[in-house]
Amino acid sequence: MSPICFMEMFKSLLGMCMPSYYILAELSEFNIRNLTVYSMVLISMTCNIFLICYIGEVLTEKCKEIGDTVYMTEWYHLPNKDILSFIMIISRSSVEVKMTAGKIIDMSLFTFATIVKTVFAYLNMLCQTTL
Repeated sequence: MSPICFMEMFKSLLGMCMPSYYILAELSEFNIRNLTVYSMVLISMTCNIFLICYIGEVLTEKCKEIGDTVYMTEWYHLPNKDILSFIMIISRSSVEVKMTAGKIIDMSLFTFATIVKTVFAYLNMLCQTTL
């Protein structure tokens, strides 16, 4: 899953940067058809990377929630065999589970915000060099 997320993140980053540049380039000609196509591609890639980052965030939160839920039960009143199982669940849930992109970047909403900031920095750099 990790290499797939990395490729999706890279593809979406390029898929957000290039149409954004083309939108800026087409604004002077005001070609509605091209602007619509580029806008749809930009929205599609933005939603794509947002969904991947959101799924990673939900996965992390649900894993934390499992440990909290098991801990809040009255597991200390159960038989010894069941207590050991609950302790294993609690100890395993203390290890944070994250979906990563290439084992480099955690997929979370913070990562999505970083990607959007990167796209805007790229566009700002292009605007500064072309003007």
